[in-house]
Amino acid sequence: MFNISAVGFSMWISATNTFPLGFEVSDFADDVDPFELPDVPLGVGVKDLNGRVFFQNVAPIIPMYVNVIADSPSDYRLQTLYNSNLSASNKVSNSDIITLMLKYNGKRDSLYGNGKMIIGTPDVPIQSSGRYRSRRYGFVFGAKLN
Repeated sequence: MFNISAVGFSMWISATNTFPLGFEVSDFADDVDPFELPDVPLGVGVKDLNGRVFFQNVAPIIPMYVNVIADSPSDYRLQTLYNSNLSASNKVSNSDIITLMLKYNGKRDSLYGNGKMIIGTPDVPIQSSGRYRSRRYGFVFGAKLN
């Protein structure tokens, strides 16, 4: 029998300027998928003029999305990272390079590097039910390091 439970999952994020020592994210959303890792293409197939098929490798960008409970400690830290990297007039972005480790409850760890935060929620959204909606943060990474 296989144990496919994600109980105990967490992630560790470090950012070169804002959080050089890093922080743990473990306050995951319950109203949407807490962690999303879309498929990443390895390359593209192309045909030449005569119909021969060729495969071209591409250097993929690895996207990830995390949804956390609004106003939780994880959200506070992610919001700090978001605000620090947000560009605006009269404000310089921290331009953090992000490293992220996924920790699967002692079963395995996955390390991603050369990353950037690309999506964040600037304030706390409210659902029609009257509760805070979870906040979504998106990252892209240039490499899986292990």
